[in-house]
Amino acid sequence: MKKWQLQEAKQKFSSVVDGALKGDIQIITRHGKDVVAVVKLTDFLNLQNDFRKFLLNVPKTENLEIERSKIYKRDIEL
Repeated sequence: MKKWQLQEAKQKFSSVVDGALKGDIQIITRHGKDVVAVVKLTDFLNLQNDFRKFLLNVPKTENLEIERSKIYKRDIEL
């Protein structure tokens, strides 16, 4: 995994893409925080497909009852 500052990634975009095509995740940072990942398209599509299969295979519960939390926000005087 390689990290690039946004400005550097703009200047060396071909290198960012080349790294992703080799299978190495390219992380773009902005103001020191990770904000974007550049990955090979086939890796992304496989991940998307795996996630879709996971969601479709979650066991279905007929009588699932969900209760709302009894915790209320407290009032604050300003």
